[in-house]
Amino acid sequence: MTRKKKKTKKRPRTVRRERLRKLDKLAAQRRKLAALEAGGHIDRPITLASASMIAGWVRQLRCAGCDERLRIEHETATRHAGRVIRQLRLQCYQCGEPRVVYVALRAVLN
Repeated sequence: MTRKKKKTKKRPRTVRRERLRKLDKLAAQRRKLAALEAGGHIDRPITLASASMIAGWVRQLRCAGCDERLRIEHETATRHAGRVIRQLRLQCYQCGEPRVVYVALRAVLN
């Protein structure tokens, strides 16, 4: 008769580190998805009706790393493919992770 091996209980540190590695992998996958969605690249800007809608739209975005709110750090406007594209540099309130999104306005008001 063979003896069964007894399962050893993992140390709390090991369990914590495994959980953190899983969360890091999930955050990396979420960052990749965020880069692929509308606004994630200058060739795929999100289109909004006016500049006044930008702040409200940013409030709906979440950090890809920790799922917290983002704030606008800096905003610049450039021309790309004959359109004015606004580049928004955002930063997470909690973890400080940066994110760049691109916005094109539907109508330019004079």
